Amino acid sequence: MTSDHEEKKERGQENTTIENDYRSFHAKEAEHFSSLNETTRVLRDALDHAREGLEEAKGEDPEWDDFLSQEEEEEGAREEDALKKDGDTEEEILSEEEIEEQQARARRHRRRRGTMAAGIIVLLFALIGVGYVATSLVQYIYGVVTDDSALRAYDDRIKPVVMQDPAPFESWEDLDKEKVLMAAIWKEIQSDDTFTYDDTGRTIISYARVLRAARSLFGEDCEIDPSVLGDDSYVSYNEETNAFHVTPYTDTTSYTPYTVSERKEGDETILRVGYVSALDEWRTGENPDVTEPSPVKYMLYVLKTDEEGQTYLAAVRSE
Repeated sequence: MTSDHEEKKERGQENTTIENDYRSFHAKEAEHFSSLNETTRVLRDALDHAREGLEEAKGEDPEWDDFLSQEEEEEGAREEDALKKDGDTEEEILSEEEIEEQQARARRHRRRRGTMAAGIIVLLFALIGVGYVATSLVQYIYGVVTDDSALRAYDDRIKPVVMQDPAPFESWEDLDKEKVLMAAIWKEIQSDDTFTYDDTGRTIISYARVLRAARSLFGEDCEIDPSVLGDDSYVSYNEETNAFHVTPYTDTTSYTPYTVSERKEGDETILRVGYVSALDEWRTGENPDVTEPSPVKYMLYVLKTDEEGQTYLAAVRSE
């Protein structure tokens, strides 16, 4: 009982990888939105300060003169000089009140020009702020749309099965038993666990560990059968030690998965998985311009969740 409990606990830890990836993804999404909101708040405060400065400066003529060009200042000066001359030569025609009214009109004319210049400056700053927010939002949306971290997490999970290139099946019992066993062994080999080695340098993996890996892949009812191993296999089974001995072997000659999409159908998660050959340029890295693989075929991998909340591979179907 204790052993079964420990196995379930370990399976639970292994099968939370996808959930943690989703949580990390949504945490990054929330963090980015928070950053955008803070940027918008800062820009809004800056615009409010600009408007306050604009209102305060309306009653101070000398400061508004600073917005005028040299030609505008010279024109205003000529207008005032003309008014003064008119006052000197036509004292009998224009009253003092009329002269002051003309001078006031000239000042208002300059003030309006200054107000327009200040408004243009504030508008430019506002447009820059809006442009920055819009650019950040576009970059964020692009990042969300192009982020495939969740799909790549599926690749890591189903890779041991894709390597075996199994025929379509609806239950692990319909799958070739040797492929079940080899997928479980490769799942253990590709884990971060440490291993021991025999005198010939082969990796030693206990029966219990391989069984745990098989159930993690295909569900808690899955069983393994060491007798299906052939004499020419690079894996052998030692009955005395109840362990598998695995000769060093590369996985570079096998298919590797590239999950292109996922969808929900009832209690199933269906993955469209591309099979990438060992000769694909994306995989070999020979052509740096190739950013995506060109799968030789596609299969549908069906995931389900058991009563304990653990996800497993329930079926593989032809597209």
